[in-house]
Amino acid sequence: MGDLFVQQNLGGKYSELSSSRIVKLEMSSERQSSFVSSKSAKRTLSSSLEKKLDEFRKEISSSQGGMFPHAVLSAQQISILGAQKPTSIEQLEKLIGKLKTEKYGSRIIDLIQQYIKSEQQGTDEQEVTRNNARRTKRPRSGDPIFVESSDEEK
Repeated sequence: MGDLFVQQNLGGKYSELSSSRIVKLEMSSERQSSFVSSKSAKRTLSSSLEKKLDEFRKEISSSQGGMFPHAVLSAQQISILGAQKPTSIEQLEKLIGKLKTEKYGSRIIDLIQQYIKSEQQGTDEQEVTRNNARRTKRPRSGDPIFVESSDEEK
């Protein structure tokens, strides 16, 4: 068997340790299964905007004749766009770069603006629902309120 060489990190400097001894490395099944599952698990999309951006990149990649979706927008870029929601070409360029902004920027901005608009409409509808709920008749403070209890609860 050959020699075993190990590099040890000592404050940014590496020193080599060598030995002719045979060493067996084992990985516990618990650790191994978590490693495998994290590698094979697909990234979950946290917002509907991220889902729309993912659909957009798949649409573009298939129309470009077999281009990989991550070549259009990476998972990290989708996540950043979902969090920051840029509304101008300048903001978008800072996040995804000049080339991708030139190719897809106007469509991405349109998609984000549509999402923001629908999100605002949803917020307006929720406010109307809350206002209507406040208007419903509530018992007045002078009306008696009855609470029943059973013997089992005592």
